[in-house]
Amino acid sequence: MRRTRLQLHQVYLKRTPLSNPAVNMTSTTAKARIVESNSPPPFDNYVGADALLFSGKHNIKALRLEVPELGKEFSDTQFIGTDPQGIFYYRDGYEFKSGVTVYYKVKKIPNDPQPGKQTVSIKFSHDPFTTGEKEPKLQAEFRANDLHDTVAAAGMDGYTFHGTWSNLDTVTATTVFTKFGDSQKIFVASGDLPEKATITLPDNVLDGVNYGDGVRGKLVYRKETDLTLGIQANYNSDRVVFYNNDWNATDFTAYFIPFEIDQTNLGIPSSQTQILPVAWTK
Repeated sequence: MRRTRLQLHQVYLKRTPLSNPAVNMTSTTAKARIVESNSPPPFDNYVGADALLFSGKHNIKALRLEVPELGKEFSDTQFIGTDPQGIFYYRDGYEFKSGVTVYYKVKKIPNDPQPGKQTVSIKFSHDPFTTGEKEPKLQAEFRANDLHDTVAAAGMDGYTFHGTWSNLDTVTATTVFTKFGDSQKIFVASGDLPEKATITLPDNVLDGVNYGDGVRGKLVYRKETDLTLGIQANYNSDRVVFYNNDWNATDFTAYFIPFEIDQTNLGIPSSQTQILPVAWTK
């Protein structure tokens, strides 16, 4: 197991012809899945990206988009959440100035009415998206197959708000979630970190479920000293987000994304997301 530090403060452009818009692209943190779409966005460049949608208590909705190959992340200053992986289309990597207000709009593109067959579109513009008016000129657009119907679960179809781009600086550690059938505790450990976590489940959640050899994935965080501040977990099969409370926290302390082979093995669908207590030890 290894840990990778991503300090991508310089913008790197990866130019790829759009003759095959369904190409798989791999970077250190994002693997773009094939996106089903008959009309790709009108941009010359694209790279892999992670769209992180959140809907939680107190009617909070939020978006974070991570674009590792550009060394950038977009945030509307709220939490992170579920994880559709897809393709980020853009015109010019030098347009993503830190601290400048950028508007976004989330939309489902129904390729197929069956769950998991829709595409999520997230459009970005320096001008606001106004109902009933012509769409503003776009800065970029993200497309991904919405395998877990994330947009619907987060209640964000048609949602628009604003945020800013900033430089991406995170650390990734391979991590294992372990649960036994006779226990209502989930144990979180990484060979790269001295910190370990225990997540406590209520009696009626995952009762009798055994994670077998464990659910493996990547734990992403900025500073190791922040890990133990994550005393709550927003938990479902797409991802687990650690943060210090669910009311006024504006960022994660860490988040866990299962590897693709284990993506459904955490056992809680997005529509039944749980807020669970976490205890950290060394």
